[in-house]
Amino acid sequence: MGFGPSLTFLDATAFDVDNGGSRSLERLTNGSRVAVVGGGPAGSIFSLNLLEQAQMAHLSLNVSIFEDRVFSTAGRVGCNMCAGILSASFINALADLSITLPESVVLSRISAYQLHTPSGTLEAFQPNSTAPILSVFRGRGPMDSPLSSDVSLDGFLLREALSKGANLVQSTVERIEFGGRPHLVINDRKEEYDLVVLASGVNSRLTHSMPTPYQPPPTQRMAQDELWVGERAVARSIGSKVHIFLIPGTNLVFGTLIPKGPYINVSLMSRREPAMTVEDFLAYPMVRASLPPYFERRCGCAPLIALGPARNAWGIRFVAVGDAAVTRLYKDGLTSAALTARQAAITAIQHGVSRESFQQHYAPLCQDIATDNRFGKLLFGVNDKAAGSYMWFSLQACTLAAERSAPYDKRDMDQAIWGMFTGAYSYSSILYRAFRPSLWRNVLNSLAQRLSLGPGLVASISQIPRPIRILVLGGGFAGVYTTLHLEKALRHDTYVTITLVSDENFFLFTPLLHEVATGGIETRHIALSIRRWRGRRRFEFVQANIHSVNLAQRNVRTSQGDLPYDILVLTLGSITDRTALANSEGRVFTLKSLRDGIALRNHVLQMFELASSDRASGIPRLTFVIVGGGTTGVQMAADLHDFTSNSLLKEYRDISANNVRVILVQSDQRLLPDLGAHLGGVARKELETQGVEVITGTQVRRVRPNRIELDNGRVIATHTIIWTPGIAANPVVSSLPIRKDQYGRIYVNEYLEVPGYPGVYAMGDNACMLDQKTGSPLPPTAHIAVRQPKVAAANIVASIKGGKKKPYRYLHMGQMVTLGPRSAVADIFGFKTHGFLTRILWLLAYTSVMMGKYNRIRVFSDWIFGLFFGRDSTMLRLRW
Repeated sequence: MGFGPSLTFLDATAFDVDNGGSRSLERLTNGSRVAVVGGGPAGSIFSLNLLEQAQMAHLSLNVSIFEDRVFSTAGRVGCNMCAGILSASFINALADLSITLPESVVLSRISAYQLHTPSGTLEAFQPNSTAPILSVFRGRGPMDSPLSSDVSLDGFLLREALSKGANLVQSTVERIEFGGRPHLVINDRKEEYDLVVLASGVNSRLTHSMPTPYQPPPTQRMAQDELWVGERAVARSIGSKVHIFLIPGTNLVFGTLIPKGPYINVSLMSRREPAMTVEDFLAYPMVRASLPPYFERRCGCAPLIALGPARNAWGIRFVAVGDAAVTRLYKDGLTSAALTARQAAITAIQHGVSRESFQQHYAPLCQDIATDNRFGKLLFGVNDKAAGSYMWFSLQACTLAAERSAPYDKRDMDQAIWGMFTGAYSYSSILYRAFRPSLWRNVLNSLAQRLSLGPGLVASISQIPRPIRILVLGGGFAGVYTTLHLEKALRHDTYVTITLVSDENFFLFTPLLHEVATGGIETRHIALSIRRWRGRRRFEFVQANIHSVNLAQRNVRTSQGDLPYDILVLTLGSITDRTALANSEGRVFTLKSLRDGIALRNHVLQMFELASSDRASGIPRLTFVIVGGGTTGVQMAADLHDFTSNSLLKEYRDISANNVRVILVQSDQRLLPDLGAHLGGVARKELETQGVEVITGTQVRRVRPNRIELDNGRVIATHTIIWTPGIAANPVVSSLPIRKDQYGRIYVNEYLEVPGYPGVYAMGDNACMLDQKTGSPLPPTAHIAVRQPKVAAANIVASIKGGKKKPYRYLHMGQMVTLGPRSAVADIFGFKTHGFLTRILWLLAYTSVMMGKYNRIRVFSDWIFGLFFGRDSTMLRLRW
């Protein structure tokens, strides 16, 4: 971003021709015709000043204002594409013309400016209540605006100019021609004037089609919209304050929310093309936290804003005013328009309309504005670099607190921030204040306070309107790890709240659940208390059942009440897919929760107790059928056989080993299809060697009480059926009215976001994400649920603080499957291995990824004791 070239002299050969070059005619006289192209504030204020100066000089002028817009009409016809903030300087400029704004034009009176950064919020209050800052509409407002026709600022100023003697020509000026006196071309008709004033601004086609040597200012496109919310909602959400947002890592210089009666104006200034869109801006949680829940976007535009001065902005009988000449960088453009219009009018009446007159009496003001803008560029650049710094925010907040008890003229930081917000002071004076020794004394004192009192001081100083609420649903791998990463990244950002919601108050290490069900690990050793694990971490935990999610209202209904959110993370996990059991009648065990593991172990022990006391029915009671030859089914079959054969048969000595059967049924032709044919064959051979009966290529047709029917006609009498094939997304997720796959998982993009719902993320078993290499959905494995949260958390932080989002890239690291206490198979980055050493590797791998040293030690101890003393056979008879 640059400021463009400096102001330069006009090319004399282009504009210095005036009826043979006579200089005697380079003054306005009685009856001189003046054309003001543009009826906005610059044109109206120029006309008012010109007529006032002419009256003082006893001149009678014919002033025509050319304007094709109708400011009393709502929508684009009367729109001037402006944020509509009036500073005290602009109001004073009107007062010099004896003009007072009527109440019909004033939409809101601004009491303070609030700066929102990723580290917190600072507030600058109006130092002088007698110097108001007002918000207005330049036209009548958006289409369908209910406001009256006299609400327009531009319309009011134009009427004032007409009341002082100017004429309105409701026509479009096609072009301006020079050579002799300047001419306006209107409807292919030329009209000659003694002075032409270009006041149409950088958003006018005419400004950009002017003949050389005039060159329009360099521009940058911004984005704007008007949000209809109603006056009460405006008062409740942003009040009478202008809210300014700095989002580091984006191309946004700043974004603002401005109260305008029943509307909230959104104005975004970007550093480069393409400008940040209003949609993207409103999606940032920091912005949404300041908005009411419901609003309607009533209009939108992408106006140009001048970043520097025009070249050759004056000449013989020609002058440009307002941003067609020069305007203040980013802030208070209306005051610049008023100042340039006034000085150009004074020059024309008192000094003449020659190039030399404008160069001597008008150019210095324009040059001062352009020079000051260079200081502004420096200040905004420094501010951008520091916007994401928590330390810089802390120093500002502490310094403001230290200054607030002093008189306003001694509050350098307060003045600097107020000047940057409002444009009340020149950029050079703000920079001067930044180097005053008194400011740096306060900064150093604040630094000492910051180091001694910590972040609590900053939290008490910063004014935070409403926190950004991050809601993480589900206490599994994805939910817990997302919470961890978010807490680490946002622990100093006191305006962000992180809440983890789960129906259990513990994190369950599900890859070892089959060992709980078979007595290999004590029940509580794979359950880590969330509250104990949270410790001093800065997040909240709510134990509740989740009933539903309302994406439109951004609310989650739970057994503990409704929980609103700004950012939602769906990690509710999965349930066992029971679709194939729709017509079944018998009891089927699943293995998804700690309750499942305890219930299954109790049931196995109960079967041994009954078989021991009732030997006549012992055979079917001790037949255990596992359905599903994937990872869970194979591990369950191996551990269940080891549990029954090597532990329980030693304790139930009256039961023969011949009566105990463990049967594994797989619909595929091989076990562990994800590991390939070789390792699948190794797993089958190992299981059969141990004594597990393996049936492949066969599906379950029906489950009946005490038996299971296969599609090959075989019927197996059993009291125990363990169902492990396939999963489905949690019903809360699968019921959402958004695009999902056949398992109820939500389609997400590469950033793990739910398309069409800003601020909503899904991971693990709740997300359907396509592998970029194969085009197939990623498998619902634990290692993916552990790695996705790091990327999702980084993207959430980027959405809050600003920054580039990171795509999740799937890396297949391999898979390990245990085959009992003495064997395992593994595929690690394509290297296939099996046997006892692979089992040791499996133990080490799962111990290392388990959260909490306490649980790691206890689980590893359970494995060691189980190897020497057998598995635990205690039956916990609990009522569920």
